[in-house]
Amino acid sequence: MDDQKVRAHEQAHISAGRSLNVTPATFDYEKGPDGKNYAVAGEVQIGFTPTDDYSDNLAKAQTLRNAALAPAEPSSQDMKVAQDAQRMITEYSQKVNKQKMEDVNFTSPSAESESKTENSTDKDSSQASDENNNLSVKNNQDTVDVFELPEIAEVPDFNKTPKSRVLSNIGL
Repeated sequence: MDDQKVRAHEQAHISAGRSLNVTPATFDYEKGPDGKNYAVAGEVQIGFTPTDDYSDNLAKAQTLRNAALAPAEPSSQDMKVAQDAQRMITEYSQKVNKQKMEDVNFTSPSAESESKTENSTDKDSSQASDENNNLSVKNNQDTVDVFELPEIAEVPDFNKTPKSRVLSNIGL
């Protein structure tokens, strides 16, 4: 690589990783035939300190991967950093998804079925549909989530209804 390419390579890392902790580029030099020093290799250190905010860590890991792959010709070290960042992205994506699921507080299907069998006559303990077509679900934190159900048209009985009437009921 010539001096300009080495400098452009390191500048690409710096530009793409500017929202992270980025050190200034350092270069290895060789003297040219004219007696001047020319950059033949360079290095930029980019990183971040993880926090308890998994979404923030995920965004930072994505920026780190993008910064590693920013140069037109990523080096083998750049590819290694990108792979490490991809592992972090996978880890933080899983943590973010798990956190979202915990925030939703859904009742597990087994807990819901146990609740139904124990209190089969008590509609408040599992699910009940009211006259406004709302579904209430009591979750394990003793709170009730209400979901509005879509209006359901009456389904014709194909065995008892003449075919011409069935077709008119579904809009054909």
